[in-house]
Amino acid sequence: MSGGLIATLCLGAILFITAWLILARLIRQQIHFPIPYFLVHLIDNPFRRMIQPLHKAPEELGLKPGMTVLEIGPGGGSYTLAAARHIGPGGHLVALDIESRVVAHIQKRMQQQDVGNVNAQQGDAQVLEFPAVSFDAIYAITVYGEIPDRAKALSEFHRVLVPGGTLAISEFLLDPDSQPYGRVRAEGESAGFIFIRKTGNLLYYTLLFEKPRSAEDASS
Repeated sequence: MSGGLIATLCLGAILFITAWLILARLIRQQIHFPIPYFLVHLIDNPFRRMIQPLHKAPEELGLKPGMTVLEIGPGGGSYTLAAARHIGPGGHLVALDIESRVVAHIQKRMQQQDVGNVNAQQGDAQVLEFPAVSFDAIYAITVYGEIPDRAKALSEFHRVLVPGGTLAISEFLLDPDSQPYGRVRAEGESAGFIFIRKTGNLLYYTLLFEKPRSAEDASS
């Protein structure tokens, strides 16, 4: 195959992907709904895990051994598994998804991997059925832009986190639902969170927030 043909094919692929992303983003700006179950495995792929390595993710998400953690939208479960192993047997992770088939998939995968500190359950991020101050950390990977009422979800995250608890929002920039860094930071701060740090690379970022430990922290 000649160099010219390879270049043409690469250009065509780039243009196709770009057009698809633009079209998908325009559609998703008008209609917000969770990614269908049949696309879960397409998103949870080796390329994605190469861009956002599993071994680095738990620390970027602010997770520590022994934490009680809430994951919003576990998808295929690769990051769920990494997080569960990082927090260890003394920790506990609730993987919450609005799609029952995703929940069933996570339950099966954790059983196959002999992971006992994960509880997968169905639920809505906008109306969390957990008592206040239930979690040390919450994280959402490539999910935030799918939530129809993000302000309501952020309010719920704030409610169920312990004082000093962390919220991590990670966005993959090739995802049609991805939200720009500035918007996510502004929405998090408007919900009462303190911005801690931004990590990532050209294709993804993770923002880490903290729930204020006191009224003084909240006003500073």
